[in-house]
Amino acid sequence: MIGAIIWDIQQLKRSFHSIQFKHIPRSTNTLAHSVATNCLKNGGESYLIGSVSMVVDDGLWGRRKRELD
Repeated sequence: MIGAIIWDIQQLKRSFHSIQFKHIPRSTNTLAHSVATNCLKNGGESYLIGSVSMVVDDGLWGRRKRELD
């Protein structure tokens, strides 16, 4: 699966005049990591049209609760 994503990126980058990729550590992007992990556990596909993933919703509520304490 990762190989296909890298191949897609390599094909798409040809259409840009300039492109820059930046790595964001998992520890600073925990919600995106949770969504990606959940997606892979559910067969690699996830569609969120007009809704928020329960993983994200749970993560946001957990973060808000900690901020209020």
